[in-house]
Amino acid sequence: MPLLERLRDEGIYVVIVHGDRDLLVPIAAGRDAAQRADADFVVVHRGNHSWLLRCPETLPAIVGDLLAGRLGDLVAATDGDALASDARIVALGNGH
Repeated sequence: MPLLERLRDEGIYVVIVHGDRDLLVPIAAGRDAAQRADADFVVVHRGNHSWLLRCPETLPAIVGDLLAGRLGDLVAATDGDALASDARIVALGNGH
């Protein structure tokens, strides 16, 4: 079974963060990956493939927004300890 479907089937939370100006990985690939993993899909507007290097302050804002949704629910379920050994959270992104 492919990895993304396995993550979905195991109930592991996945977020895919993709720059809308990424010339190396088409945004359609990010959307497809998010759909296959039942992941949250975040688009960084004006973000290229390495958006995180050029705009590192964007990531905390993204995480803050995610905490208002499914990610926040998962953190709350672990009594606020997102790093608990049983936490099932995976982040995939195209920025490196």
